[in-house]
Amino acid sequence: MNQLYRICTLLFTALALVPFWMRGQLTIVLNSLPSNTPMNDPLYVAGSFNQWQANDPKAKLERNTAGKYQIVLFPAVGPVHFTFTRGSWAAAEGNSTAEYSVLHAVHYDGQPKTVYVSLLSWRNAQQTAFNGDKRGTVAVLDDSLYIPQLNRTRRIFLYLPPGYYTTPQKKYPVLYLQEGQTLFQGNAFQNEEWSVDEAVDEWTLEGNYGCIVVGIEGGGQHLMNEYSPWLNTVYGVGGQGAAYANFIVSTLKPFIDQVLRTNPAREYTGIGGAGFGALISLYAATEYQHIFSKVLLFSPAFWFCDVALQNHVLGKGKRNPMRMYFLVGGQEPFYVLQSMQNIVNVLRHVGFENGEIAVDVPAEGRGVIAFWHKKYPVAHEWLFEGLTTSTVGSAVSVGYSLCVYPNPAVEWIRVRSAHSEWQQVQIIGLDGALRREVWVYGEEAIAVYDLPRGAYVVRVRAERSTSWRTASWFKL
Repeated sequence: MNQLYRICTLLFTALALVPFWMRGQLTIVLNSLPSNTPMNDPLYVAGSFNQWQANDPKAKLERNTAGKYQIVLFPAVGPVHFTFTRGSWAAAEGNSTAEYSVLHAVHYDGQPKTVYVSLLSWRNAQQTAFNGDKRGTVAVLDDSLYIPQLNRTRRIFLYLPPGYYTTPQKKYPVLYLQEGQTLFQGNAFQNEEWSVDEAVDEWTLEGNYGCIVVGIEGGGQHLMNEYSPWLNTVYGVGGQGAAYANFIVSTLKPFIDQVLRTNPAREYTGIGGAGFGALISLYAATEYQHIFSKVLLFSPAFWFCDVALQNHVLGKGKRNPMRMYFLVGGQEPFYVLQSMQNIVNVLRHVGFENGEIAVDVPAEGRGVIAFWHKKYPVAHEWLFEGLTTSTVGSAVSVGYSLCVYPNPAVEWIRVRSAHSEWQQVQIIGLDGALRREVWVYGEEAIAVYDLPRGAYVVRVRAERSTSWRTASWFKL
């Protein structure tokens, strides 16, 4: 026993003599700099650990013995986000095309860790600090994330909602969207965009919880192969979709859940896209129903493998509740609408109810980005309405109703919920004040004409129940 005591004493003494800077440190080393980096400009790291200060003197990089710039940090355990500047946001790090900001994300476990970074460019456009109060962050999370299932790489875009860095206790739902290069800003080749960031900014600032959006760059020459699980013998492409969907589920989602504050449960996870991106999204959602619960499907190219997709849905059946938003413009080819209707019929056949499927066919719509831009806010709100998300360390809480309508409201609303008889309805302002409390039978109209303009949360309780459910929200 004395011998064991002496050994333990020696070990603790040796550990105490290890310098503090060798314990629990995160070392960031710059492997390379853009060729146009001014020789005498200082380099700084700005991140979640220093309130995104562009020229924090404590975050200035210095050359190490190998001549490379580096810095040693002691951040809190958990996700760490950072980018680099030359002293101001007007001279901040950019991606390979200098079009986007870059957000480096690592999970720090408290043990000594070294991260190596290569700076690809300095941005050509004016940039402000990450995640301002009234707009979210749009950045490239990885310029070439490896896809082991297909042995190729892909650029990953990221949107973080307003307040992400000022509310560290919150976990967020996540929506994975295809063709990420069209979601947040145009470029020299495609000047149109979905404007997803502006839409979710506004949705969040109206009092909704917020949402992380992950955009996966389209595969270029591989796109039709990756977005179809089955080979189309007429066109001679397709067949890699199962591997691509597995990449999202097995590689990308675990990475996102590790380096961001997400709620990883299926109730908080969605997938979507347009055209062929919608095709692979529906396949992934029905294949991995334990992962996804929300699907955004714009101008879907189901016609490309109509029968195979129908058979897939029939084979999988309904294993979990889901919300699916279908959009086809009235000016799109008839076969686009017909193939969508075929899939909707099959989904209903296997058990998905009308309240889980929204079908939007505006007469003026065509399958182009401008159309998807216009309809995205409506689809996003419908997919995520009534969803409450947990804070770090709290229990998961989910509440749904089928809908509160009309929304926006003018004089009255009706609440369609799981309660078909008497139900108690509360209308609550975003300030938490109870504005109205009534008992209604089924979907009786509730007057709201005398309430102030704004957004309201609706809660519903069945006559014989003691618990409330957050049904939805509406605007006046």
